[in-house]
Amino acid sequence: MKSLKITLAVIAFCMMAGHLQAFTKINKNSWKAGWIILQTGEKKLGEIKFNYKLELIQYKTTEGKIKVYTPEQIKKFRFFDETFQIDRVFISINSKKSYYTKSSFYEVLAWGDLPILGKLKFEDFSEIEASKAAEGNYQPKFVGYDYFILIGEDLVEIADFRKNILPQLNKEDERLLAFWEKGKSDPNPTFYLLQYITYYNSLQPGDIFRFEDRVN
Repeated sequence: MKSLKITLAVIAFCMMAGHLQAFTKINKNSWKAGWIILQTGEKKLGEIKFNYKLELIQYKTTEGKIKVYTPEQIKKFRFFDETFQIDRVFISINSKKSYYTKSSFYEVLAWGDLPILGKLKFEDFSEIEASKAAEGNYQPKFVGYDYFILIGEDLVEIADFRKNILPQLNKEDERLLAFWEKGKSDPNPTFYLLQYITYYNSLQPGDIFRFEDRVN
């Protein structure tokens, strides 16, 4: 139950950051303490910089040299978000498009049998920050996500999950049906659907959060 509360708190952060437009100072030009894990399994600790628009990770070696990595080269990376005081974990996933497969970074918002992932989509004011900050008119970022559920190796959009998968889950477990019926008229349907998925994860064996994945 403690893990459920923690997960709901993380989801609440994500929803506030996105749909309620809470401000954050995530900056694609700022260096963060963290680590990256390459597709080879090699782990690198140090300073990283995440350019979310270009989906590139810059890694600064102890000698001060900078290396650039793409989603095809990185399995996972993590950095500490000073604004919200949490570790943020991103994983690289191959998503199937109409005629090709593309590797992209997705933030892990909740672990479990049905991990909740978010694709960052926030406005970029980085180019004008320096001048605006000097004028005392700093403009923070709006953080937002497109939400996905990871089922096996498939990314399922939140709308498709609600239409095609949620009804089946409700048929298989009365507890899920009761949870859904209780809040399906919530004024923020996306938030409640994320809560529903988190509740589903809490009913499965094991813990919602796999802390070894978050911090190792």
